[in-house]
Amino acid sequence: MAKATLKSMSKDTKDLLLIPLENISEEEGYNVREDYGDLDELAESLAKNGQKEPLTVRMSGDGKTAILVNGHRRIRALPLANTKFGASFKAAWCIPEEKGANEESRIFDLFTRNSGKPLTPMEQAIAIKRLVDYNWKIKDIAAKIGKKVKYVNNILDLCSASKELRDAVQSGVISTTAAVMLAKAPESKQTSVINKIKALQTESKEKGSDKDSKPRVSVSDVEKEVTGNSSMISAKSIKDLVKQVNEAAKEDKENKVSWDLIKLGLELALGKKTFDKGIFKS
Repeated sequence: MAKATLKSMSKDTKDLLLIPLENISEEEGYNVREDYGDLDELAESLAKNGQKEPLTVRMSGDGKTAILVNGHRRIRALPLANTKFGASFKAAWCIPEEKGANEESRIFDLFTRNSGKPLTPMEQAIAIKRLVDYNWKIKDIAAKIGKKVKYVNNILDLCSASKELRDAVQSGVISTTAAVMLAKAPESKQTSVINKIKALQTESKEKGSDKDSKPRVSVSDVEKEVTGNSSMISAKSIKDLVKQVNEAAKEDKENKVSWDLIKLGLELALGKKTFDKGIFKS
């Protein structure tokens, strides 16, 4: 098929374009995906059912090239459908991105338009860091992508983690929660846990474990490495204890002072009060 302009490849509908695969390019550094998932499964589906969802592209100045905005898994699966599953895709259905789109809106599209395989935590971290570099506030990013502020802050911590730790998150060997905790720890502690991960992987290989069954480092493993204590009490647990203390104090009025002191200690642990030269302050 000869190269054609986007305009001449358009169909009856104004916004639906059939573009030769050779005319679709990717902008270097734009895509945050590192894990494309099972492309064989997607390619087989495309071969059997055809392309049901169009790619999103932005138009180049020459009228012959479309730059991919959304659909990075599909653009890789289409040629695979040809070579591995007997399909004959020479072009892909595409729609142009919305008018007025800019780099920031394209980054948000990475979150909202990934209907096939969601972005991994590390991929989200890369995208969020780009938005921060564009001077977006954390609370606004959180609202825009439908996440809590705490989640966005935690994900951002992964950007400053070592490459080894990021790779461990990406491969699923360590959970996001554990990785965020570890990213805040000194480098020596990070190295200790990463070495533990490598040891588990080596042990798994030597035992001939299923390649898809990865050994996993738990949150408690990381807590033990970072704090030397695997039984850290969460803020929620402390709040529950405060409620229990309040109930106990109501029933045991004779020892109210003792219960108040216990409650005060729990509130200090929660950060609701501070201790300054013998004076407790809320």
